[in-house]
Amino acid sequence: MDILKNLETVDDRDITVQRNAIKNLNAIFQRRLQEMFLTKQASEIYCEPAEEKVRIQKMITLAQSTILAGPSALSNYRNYKLERLIEENYELFVSDALELKELKESEKELTPLKRIGRQQQTLQSLKRKRFSSPLVNKKPRRSATTHSVHHLLQTHSKNNDPEDFQTKVWMCAFQPDINDPTKTTNLVATCGGDSICFIDCDSGIVLKKYKQTNEEFYCLCWTILKYKDELKGEESTLAALAVAGISGDIKLIDPDNLICFERVSYHRKPVDALMFHPIIQHWLFSGSEDRTVVLWDLGYPFSSDVRKAEKKLVLKGSLQSTLRNLTFAPHGKVILGATDDGLHVWNVDFVGVSNKDHVRSAMYTYRLPSKISQAIDSLNILNNNLFAMKRLGEGVIQIIYSKSEFLQNDLQLVTSLSWRKTSTAFLKFNFTKGCSTLLAGDDEGTIWMYNLKELMLKSHDDMDNDAKALVENLQPIKAEKLRCENKYGRLFNHVCSSSNLDHVVGVTDANVVAIWNR
Repeated sequence: MDILKNLETVDDRDITVQRNAIKNLNAIFQRRLQEMFLTKQASEIYCEPAEEKVRIQKMITLAQSTILAGPSALSNYRNYKLERLIEENYELFVSDALELKELKESEKELTPLKRIGRQQQTLQSLKRKRFSSPLVNKKPRRSATTHSVHHLLQTHSKNNDPEDFQTKVWMCAFQPDINDPTKTTNLVATCGGDSICFIDCDSGIVLKKYKQTNEEFYCLCWTILKYKDELKGEESTLAALAVAGISGDIKLIDPDNLICFERVSYHRKPVDALMFHPIIQHWLFSGSEDRTVVLWDLGYPFSSDVRKAEKKLVLKGSLQSTLRNLTFAPHGKVILGATDDGLHVWNVDFVGVSNKDHVRSAMYTYRLPSKISQAIDSLNILNNNLFAMKRLGEGVIQIIYSKSEFLQNDLQLVTSLSWRKTSTAFLKFNFTKGCSTLLAGDDEGTIWMYNLKELMLKSHDDMDNDAKALVENLQPIKAEKLRCENKYGRLFNHVCSSSNLDHVVGVTDANVVAIWNR
């Protein structure tokens, strides 16, 4: 059960209860090891002048003789798991212990400790509040949320430098569950610098890392592809990740084998946005600073006798329409683009009906009546009638309604959500459909979470609503806030959550990935 994370049944019996028991036991082992590393006996071991493998073995022996948690029937499993936890997290346990001892001796802010040899140097909170540690003799601050910061990671360090707080992490997205695409796994992908990281949100461990020299990755997007397994002679499914950035090239990555299985090129300038079609899962749209959106048909990957990816359509806006964000209406007929001169809406229905129709202009452009800049730096569809957007320096997130499901220019402002007024550009928010929650990170270390379920139900139940009717008798939409107390990485470029909201991830301008767990 510990090794096979997706195992659900044994001998046709559901093992959910047993799996939860094992998970709880592992959490107890983790806490007891943290406590053990604070003892004098442990510190004498990890401070002695010996080879690291010798010190690790001594710590394993100490743990197996002193940590007696769990039933006696699982004593062999206890010894196995304690050994694995120490071998995989030895530097982390040591640095945590040293830092917590220093916390007791000083009221001053701490500098981050180096975690030599790890790709994911975990940052600790530099103030006295440590939400993730059970060892602090201080009650945590009560909050309206049940989420707390469990992991702060430096995952995209240049040359694995633990002092790298300059690399920007631009985007994050949870892997969809191939058995139920409406749900996600606990695996989140992050992009920044020359690498893509795949992080397990439960453990905070970077499971895999894809690197590309001379690249800076700006965006990523998941899909589920069907492909022909030529060795088995049958059809299989794959959760694939599209990534792109400053080079303009788009790469399709198989995270299981950590390979790039497809590469397409068209854009001569950086690609800032990627979006898969909500229905046709092998259609990928890329938005670039060259002011175009391109539709790619990825074909049937890994097959030698079927065509590869091809460019099917080019969408164009105005001369000022640098693409910052793309989002799709769930019905799949229109795609919306956030640009420097407003919102552009393209019809992508009937693609491929005519070969002459390979370049399309926007159906219409929407601009709010205002004297301020029309540059939109974040955009997300909520359902077939609603989307959220924000403009630079405005201090609010606008909710827009379309009775025609965006097929006509009938867009109306419904309401505005209070948000931080900031001049920092390109702080992209995200929408989690499974729990009807909009998440927006600011530049002061806060994640704003808006529950939009009531508004979405009203827009869905009555198709004759207008914008005014949608907000009648609607309860005020207030944000629940998650805080990150670390002085590094307080500017969140992007945020995302798992489909059940158990995990919330924010990526920052200073090479920090923050993970809140519920």
